[in-house]
Amino acid sequence: MRIRVDYTQECVDTHMGEAEYDEWWDRYDSQITGVFQIGHDDTVPYYSETFLIPDGASEVYVVYMIYDEGDSFGSAYGKIDILHTTISEFEANKLVTKIDSDHEQYTIKFSDDFGREISINNRGAGYFESVRHVGYKRFRIFS
Repeated sequence: MRIRVDYTQECVDTHMGEAEYDEWWDRYDSQITGVFQIGHDDTVPYYSETFLIPDGASEVYVVYMIYDEGDSFGSAYGKIDILHTTISEFEANKLVTKIDSDHEQYTIKFSDDFGREISINNRGAGYFESVRHVGYKRFRIFS
């Protein structure tokens, strides 16, 4: 079954210095807003990620990361990355633990609900990037 995870990433505060190379920052309020079953050919909105889960599931655990990114002059705080979904709370917790322990790795590898080897890009890894929080939340799947 194919699902769509919707989220918001709203900039709630911003600062841009007046000089050409002055400091800056953006602060985001980011959250997951819902999970929906979709067809294999359906298009999805911009603030959505799609995943395959076993057929017949009525709920899913969404694994996500809140992270910061920036450059020499400033940072964007509180951005969100939807990393994966699983029908097992145990597997969601196991993935969160793995990401926490590998938070400086650029690529994180794990097995999904179908036994496939998955590689995800870690947006919180890098010189100016950092992971603020990795967690999971349970959602009911809406049709």
